[in-house]
Amino acid sequence: MVLRSLVEYSQDVLAHPVSEEHLPDVSLIGEFSDPAELGKLLQLVLGCAISCEKKQDHIQRIMTLEESVQHVVMEAIQELMTKDTPDSLSPETYGNFDSQSRRYYFLSEEAEEGDELQQRCLDLERQ
Repeated sequence: MVLRSLVEYSQDVLAHPVSEEHLPDVSLIGEFSDPAELGKLLQLVLGCAISCEKKQDHIQRIMTLEESVQHVVMEAIQELMTKDTPDSLSPETYGNFDSQSRRYYFLSEEAEEGDELQQRCLDLERQ
């Protein structure tokens, strides 16, 4: 049911057809927790998340994850973009996710630096 909904959303709403070879086998996931099939399912979910109208929100949430997790997620998205045909999925479809992820990463760093500076100012005022 979930897989069917994801595929329908991808095809009907986002206009991204999903080829048979990229459809996860949910029976293998259910019976054996097959990592390859789980990867396909997660890639499908990620593809929908970063293509929908709330993609900025989802990308921002991804950017709050630990840096190593962000890297794995970004690799999965890039793999998804390169393994499908150019007609169905392309980097333009998702926008420049890598550029967006860098921008959010640097924005989050700047916010942390601002917090550190503010804390340092408070410490100096106390002294």
